This record gives sequence, structure tokens and C-alpha cells, in this order.
Amino acid sequence: MHQRILTLAIAGGLLFGIGNAQATNLGVQGQTWPIAEVNILKLLVESATQVDWSKVQQGLVKKADDWGDTLPQWNFPQAHVTRTVWFDPAIRLRKPVYGPKKSRSGNYEWGLMYPAGTRVNPLRYERPPSDMLFFNGNVPAQVAFAEAAYKARGAGIYLVETAGNPEALAKHLDMPVYYANQGILARFPIRKLPTLMGVGTGIHEYDLALTEMAPPYSVATLNADWSGIPPQIAIANHPSGARPETSHAKP
Repeated sequence: MHQRILTLAIAGGLLFGIGNAQATNLGVQGQTWPIAEVNILKLLVESATQVDWSKVQQGLVKKADDWGDTLPQWNFPQAHVTRTVWFDPAIRLRKPVYGPKKSRSGNYEWGLMYPAGTRVNPLRYERPPSDMLFFNGNVPAQVAFAEAAYKARGAGIYLVETAGNPEALAKHLDMPVYYANQGILARFPIRKLPTLMGVGTGIHEYDLALTEMAPPYSVATLNADWSGIPPQIAIANHPSGARPETSHAKP
């Protein structure tokens, strides 16, 4: 009990300055300024008035105009043999998927739909309405082929440029031209150009058909190989998961 009273007395003395402690004025050394709060809004306005907005606008316009010239160029070799690579687009889920599930009582409850590791093929749920024609925008013959393909198929085909300036080409051809970015090329096994990527049929109903087309290019050839060349000779497997290749030399 006495020890507790002594502890409280010491704590009180330290807190309220009881005892021999004294406050000492050490004076002021050096120049001092009054404390003033900065008006942030005023500071922003003053900073904005010092910016040459015309130069900023010119820089943004130039950057937009030069966008197509700064894209990475993916110059794949030209196809010399027309062949189809069958590609299984299935993926494995890295995370579980949750959603509304119908119970036996008829009510919908939030629950696990697909656990992590489930193998899912998107083509079993959605069939893309348009195919994609990958081509090199720096090769005149491939550009002419892409133009003819779009005129023949319209909305049934997307023109996807791997090299060149898609914006400039779209203005020149007066038709939409897309760009094959790194994500697209990492997902699909594009190796030769031009390549038509569509959805297979029959035993390849749930595969993507990537048909590499050899010259001379024609819309008739494209129409014949729209869903891939029927498998004839198994050659090899694509390292990214493609099905065995089939080759078919054009006469």
C-alpha cells in the first residue's frame, strides 16, 4: 500500500511539475517567421497561371497523332504453306468463382459455382460471331487481301494488324483495323501471316482454327478455310497447347 502511494506521488510530481524542477527560457536563436497556413486553392491557381496550356495541348495532340507509329511491331514470317493449327482455348481457373445457385427449394443462393483449378472452355458458353484475320500492315499483298476479306465478309471478320500503323491504315482503307497487342499474341499461337482465326466445326467444335494462308491470296481461299482445313496429317503439337497441326498445300 505504501509503495503504491509513493508511485502515485512520483508520477504526479513528474506530470504537474511538483518538486524542484523549473522551466527555463532558453531564448531565441536565429531568424524566425510567423506560422501561416498555405491556401492550397490559391497555390493551385497561381501554379496553373504559369503553365503554357497551348504547348500542353499541342503535345497531347502530337502524342495522339503519333500513337500508331509508336506501337511495337510484330513481324511474323509469311506463310508458304496453307495449314490449320487447332487450338484448345480452355483455361484453368486460378480462383474459385461464386455466383447465384438454385437450391432444391427453388430459391437462388450465393454459393460456389466453380472451384479453383476447374478447366473451362469459353466456346462451350459463347460462340464468337466474328473471326479475326491477322496480317502484316507493311506487306502490300496482305493489306490488299485484308481489304478484300472485309469487303466480302463485313462485320463477320475483324482485321487485326500485327505490324504497321492500324490507325493510318483504317483511315486509308475506310474500314476498322485493330492492333494485335502482346496480350493477344501471348494468348493465341500466331506464328505465320496472314492467319485466319475462327471456330472449328465437327470434332473441332470447341477448338479455334488458326489457318495460315499461303499466297496467292483470294477471298475464295478464305471462304473455303473459314472454319479450318479438315485434319489430314498430324504433324506436331503447338507448345502453347494447340492441337496437332494439319497441312494442306495449295495447288
